[in-house]
Amino acid sequence: MKGQRFWLAVQFLTRLPVPRGVAYDPAAFHAAVGYFPLVGLVLGLSYALVDAVGRVLFGTPAVSSLLVVGSMLLVTGALHHDGLMDTADGLLSNRPREEMLAIMRDSRVGAMGALAGSFALLAQWVLLTALPEPVRAGVLVGAPALSRWAVVWAMGQWPYAREGGSVAGQLGRSVTARTLAVATGWALLAWAVALAVLAWPLTRSDAALASWAAFALLAPAAAWGTYRGLARCAAARLGGLTGDVYGAIAVATEVAVLAVAVACVR
Repeated sequence: MKGQRFWLAVQFLTRLPVPRGVAYDPAAFHAAVGYFPLVGLVLGLSYALVDAVGRVLFGTPAVSSLLVVGSMLLVTGALHHDGLMDTADGLLSNRPREEMLAIMRDSRVGAMGALAGSFALLAQWVLLTALPEPVRAGVLVGAPALSRWAVVWAMGQWPYAREGGSVAGQLGRSVTARTLAVATGWALLAWAVALAVLAWPLTRSDAALASWAAFALLAPAAAWGTYRGLARCAAARLGGLTGDVYGAIAVATEVAVLAVAVACVR
């Protein structure tokens, strides 16, 4: 049952193949939200592998970072970046609530969405390139897990803005205190793995150890603050959150964690 929930979470968040025996079940699908941070950990490990291979093949963090950003888009199907662009188009349109929701539902991308998506991709590439080689793997492992943890909390703490039976709405309305606890447990495990990977290159001096401790504390705080700020802003204008806002939160919190990493371990 737990394996089914994990694979359903993988199926929803990524384009990765899942075992053929995994059958859809409404109750398991709703419970799968709690496994989002674990999926983030799997994604982070895959990004770290892509980065390592890229550095071996090309010998420069700029190219390997480009490969990582490309893999983020490929593996997730640009799910979260699409949500970011739709959210920017809606919230920055300065229209009434219903018109903003209609703009966000439109599959076409406007100027604000294109700018927001481009800026996010550029920020991810620049921040990844700025990360020193010894710490890249640990940061890449942890950032996706924290961002998916923030998404679960956004689902659980704010109402869904639309009426109807969209997939994101069904998931958002199904998040319970138990779901939040499960997600937080997986996020803690993923963060412990990330910090363990990060500890090896950063425990050679007192200054490096201080950087590790600062990142360990500030990165989750940055993810939490970014998610809360974006969720409050969107809810104030839309009366709640949408699936697009969930995607925007995932991208924004991931960028925030990368920024903290660069600030702490540069």
